[in-house]
Amino acid sequence: MNDSMNNLVYTIESIEVKPKQLVLVTLSESQIDEENTISHLIDRKTWEDSGFSKGSALTTDELSALLSLSSYNRSKSRALWLLSRKDYSKKELLKKLKDVADEEINRQVVDRLEELGLLDDEKFSDALARQYCGIRNYPIQQALCKMQEKGIDREQALASLQKIDANDTASALVFLKKKCYTHLLEYEKKQKIIRSLLLKGFRYSSVKEAIAILEESNEESM
Repeated sequence: MNDSMNNLVYTIESIEVKPKQLVLVTLSESQIDEENTISHLIDRKTWEDSGFSKGSALTTDELSALLSLSSYNRSKSRALWLLSRKDYSKKELLKKLKDVADEEINRQVVDRLEELGLLDDEKFSDALARQYCGIRNYPIQQALCKMQEKGIDREQALASLQKIDANDTASALVFLKKKCYTHLLEYEKKQKIIRSLLLKGFRYSSVKEAIAILEESNEESM
């Protein structure tokens, strides 16, 4: 692109308020053809803070800076709105923002939110570990898969699960008690309960160990 194209001057022809706090700004390329117009959507706050108005002239660099700032602010606004509803990992939040701005701008927003402490993968990972294994008693492998689906990397997920001493045998024991498993149950009923635990993702060794603990406890209480 030559210098004359770099130094284009645009004139703002019209401003139209749009839904979702947006403004449609139409500009003409003054040095080429006043009838040749282009339009851009800019978030209202960025536009109001810019100082430009109908009839204002701006260069290519000024227009580019204005559009970049608007993209950043739109991405930041959406990110804050999403975080006000629930927590996200960095990876998951970036996916949510992909249709708002380009990847580079979205990453700048996410990095800034992390600096401000509004986004913390370690805390989010710890919370998921407590939810999946501490409350819902998921087997470790199932919890690990779900945490990775939320954008937490495997190493961080494992570290969080270790913090709460996640234990498949203990979790399987909780499910056995909920199913009222005792050594007095008929063989078929026992097998049905065992199969349901295996389908949940528990290893057979953990289920077997949990059964042994439960049956020993039942015998001692008799």
